[in-house]
Amino acid sequence: MLFTRSVLAVSIATASISTFATETDPLNVTVTAKLVSANVETTAASVAVLTRQDIEQRQITSLTEALDALDGVYIQRQGGLGSQSKIYLRGTSSNHTIVLLNGRRLTSTNDGRTELEYIPLSAIERIEVVRGGLSSLYGADAIGGVIQIFTRPDAIDQDRNIIETTIGSQNTRKLALQRTAALGQSGFYKLNLGTERTSGYDNHISTIRGDADNDGYHNTNFNLLTETTGQFGSLNIVAGYWSGETEFDYTEQDNPAWGSYYNNSTQFDTRYLSTKWMKTAGLNSSSLQLSKTWNDRKNNPTGSTTSVDLTELTGLFSSQVSEQLLLSVAGDIRRELGSSQYGSGDYRNQGLTLSGTWASDKLTLDLSARWDNHSQFGDHLTWGAGGTVKISDSINVFLNTKTSFSAPTFGDLDKTWGNPDLKPEEAHETEMGIRSHITSNLYSSLSLFDIRTTNLISYDSTTWTMKNISSATSKGAEALIRYKG
Repeated sequence: MLFTRSVLAVSIATASISTFATETDPLNVTVTAKLVSANVETTAASVAVLTRQDIEQRQITSLTEALDALDGVYIQRQGGLGSQSKIYLRGTSSNHTIVLLNGRRLTSTNDGRTELEYIPLSAIERIEVVRGGLSSLYGADAIGGVIQIFTRPDAIDQDRNIIETTIGSQNTRKLALQRTAALGQSGFYKLNLGTERTSGYDNHISTIRGDADNDGYHNTNFNLLTETTGQFGSLNIVAGYWSGETEFDYTEQDNPAWGSYYNNSTQFDTRYLSTKWMKTAGLNSSSLQLSKTWNDRKNNPTGSTTSVDLTELTGLFSSQVSEQLLLSVAGDIRRELGSSQYGSGDYRNQGLTLSGTWASDKLTLDLSARWDNHSQFGDHLTWGAGGTVKISDSINVFLNTKTSFSAPTFGDLDKTWGNPDLKPEEAHETEMGIRSHITSNLYSSLSLFDIRTTNLISYDSTTWTMKNISSATSKGAEALIRYKG
């Protein structure tokens, strides 16, 4: 697909808001791997970061394309722009990865996947991918890892107005508007409006029916982020939606009797609202976030619908108790109501996480443990331990071992289509790696991992139901060489 891209940016200098600025290379910072901000070089995990600058320099056109550009990430797309996409980390299943948007969970218990194909790229400022099990920090579904998407800019020191247009083949048209500006003396807001449309191409051409039809896509989206800072801390509010329709061919079977299954479409509508309070006082920091997400889908021409209503409350407290020791405690309460033709439910989950980092000049040690209580399958405990050793100013090695789990979906637990007695899928992982700055512009990394998963949910043909009867082992190596001019 060929694209012609045009960007008009207007910047107006204003008083610098130092609260939001950072002097650190954004590629060397992660907030996902430890729940708190940390240097990638002292993190006992494989971390990949993509910034807004990277997205623009590489002329990336969609979120799935952006994720596919990151090392250790595999994206499976069912067609063109807007088509269903699945994400795989380290050979694990597509429902073994958690996706967060500004700390808000997007991964649905309804079917275990995240609809990456609908999330607009124009509002994204940064993407972090942490590969490997992270259930000891984030709970269920983090066997493969965690992906976090941020719409908050790293720094605000001037007003910016951006108009971006893209014209491509298959009648592809995109328009994105962005306004970022100071809000009073100690705040800012960022407004994104966007629309995209394409005629697409035919995902399946039947040799019998000859029903060559283009499978198109359109999406209208809005995102507003505001943040203010005062003596009581910082408060940000995020609200937005994306809405549209994607066309697809239901089956690849060339059977005229199945003609009604061709030329399908899915109408989608996602709305979200969240507010987060943050405060740092001396060596202590606290945050509290409340979020709400509504997802509605309608498949045509069958008329079947899927709805998910997710409410989540998360809190975090961290304390630098000594020069070398940082302790954190986090808690979350999540309620998810879902309904579809293949399953429905009203599930609640409470989680409590304890983590600690001990660091010296040469050695960093991390420990974490988490307790989850789910309304369907009860209590579950996970843990993680890791360490990083600084060999020289340019080389460090890391090692970690951890447990993780993935919860059954609504469909898995449905009394008609699934099995309400299913247990979570469980995994144990060991990983070791080395990172090296060969020169100031050349970076390399190598990691080896071994993931052993048990209680995998599979269909049992002898009983015609879903059961915890499978196991899997995923072993591999990930190598990266990156040059930054």
